[in-house]
Amino acid sequence: MKKRTLVTGLLVLLPVCSALAKPQLTGCAAKEHDIKQQIEQAHKHNNPHRADGLHKALREVREHCTDESLRRERLSDVHEKEHEVTQRLRDLDEAKQSGNPEKIEKRKKKLKEARQELAEAKAELSK
Repeated sequence: MKKRTLVTGLLVLLPVCSALAKPQLTGCAAKEHDIKQQIEQAHKHNNPHRADGLHKALREVREHCTDESLRRERLSDVHEKEHEVTQRLRDLDEAKQSGNPEKIEKRKKKLKEARQELAEAKAELSK
């Protein structure tokens, strides 16, 4: 019985310990970390041109990135995506007025894509 309790206790603590071991990075630190991982992948796949471009991107992030500027950039992207969704809604309304089923389906697909892009942009805000 004690062995089962000990194992259960350890399983409960495992996610807590792993969360403490690697803190969640945000802002420019997260961006820098992502670029470093991409550089590793480029080297791993023997892609020197991609690695060179990523090294340049890493230098740019280190020299110019601030958490505030990154937040403003991401917020701007969200506003842009919101505008796109609004436009796609208008396009869908026009297609419905025309009564053309192919056009309606096409506009629905475009709206779905725009909404997905908006959701992704909003998710970036918290990174």
